[in-house]
Amino acid sequence: MEPEKQAVFAPPEHRRKGARGVAVRRRNAIAGTALDTAVLYCQCKYMSVVKDERLQIRVDPAQKRLLERAAEASHVNVSAFVVQAAALRAEEILAERQTVRLSEAAAIAFTEALARPATVNDRLAGALRRPRKFRWLD
Repeated sequence: MEPEKQAVFAPPEHRRKGARGVAVRRRNAIAGTALDTAVLYCQCKYMSVVKDERLQIRVDPAQKRLLERAAEASHVNVSAFVVQAAALRAEEILAERQTVRLSEAAAIAFTEALARPATVNDRLAGALRRPRKFRWLD
């Protein structure tokens, strides 16, 4: 007889290593009899992303103590603290590269250039009339 299957969310304290997504038998004593049920662990809430990549860094003792103190104050381990801080800084740097900052005069000149209709000079017109040496893949 096939045991009854039921999906449950297992809190971290009830998870067993290697039980992710695997049927685990649980024996319950009910009225003096043993009841076997297969429990499918669905740990979506508690599963994190599989982390296979590794970073190795060297720091001097003072920097390490600083990072340890900051991680402790943030209630995370040093690795998580360093990854969070580095990712935040990386996002800031990349956001700066996507933003164009202009002075007021440059912004006015840019806006005016966009408002003027484009003019096609003879050299550009000749280039547009020549047959293309390539084809778009459409």
